[in-house]
Amino acid sequence: MKLSDAYLEKTDNPMLELKVKVININLPIGHKLLEQCRPLYEYSWFIQQIKTYMAEEKNLDKALAQTIRDCEREGIMVDFVRKHGTEAVNMIFTQFNMDDALEVRYEEGIETGEVLKIIRLVSKKLQKGKSLSQIADEVEESQEMVERISRAIEAAATDDVEEIYKKLVE
Repeated sequence: MKLSDAYLEKTDNPMLELKVKVININLPIGHKLLEQCRPLYEYSWFIQQIKTYMAEEKNLDKALAQTIRDCEREGIMVDFVRKHGTEAVNMIFTQFNMDDALEVRYEEGIETGEVLKIIRLVSKKLQKGKSLSQIADEVEESQEMVERISRAIEAAATDDVEEIYKKLVE
C-alpha cells in the first residue's frame, strides 16, 4: 500500500481543501502589508495614481504618462520605470483594457461563449451583405455592439472567431 492510498483510506473526504487568503492591496484600503513591504506599497501607489487620473481625465494614455512623471518626481518605482517603462506601460494598458472589456461583458450579462456565438452570427450575416442595423435586429443586439463586432472582424482580417474576439476586447 502506498502512503497516498493509506491517507485516502483513513480520511472521510479524500478531496483536497485549499484555503486562500486574499488581501486587498488597494491604497485607499491601507492594509498593514503595504507598510511592511515598500515595493508593494509603491505598486499600489502607482495603480492608484492611474485610477485617479483616469477618473479626472478619462484617458488612459494621459493617465499613464502623468503617473510615470509622478513616479520620477516622488521617487516611486524609479528604477523599475526607467528600466521597464515601455513594457510596464504596455502591460498596464493591456490590463486596464482587459478589465474594461470584462466589466462591459459582465455589465451586459454576456459570457464569452455567447459573444463568440454572436460574432459567428454577425460574420455570417455580413458575408451575406446585410446592413448593420438589419443584423442588430436579427441577432437582437444593440447596433453599437454589432458595429464593434464588425470593426473587430475587419481588424482581425480572418474568419477565426477567437482572433476576432481578441480584437473585440482590445
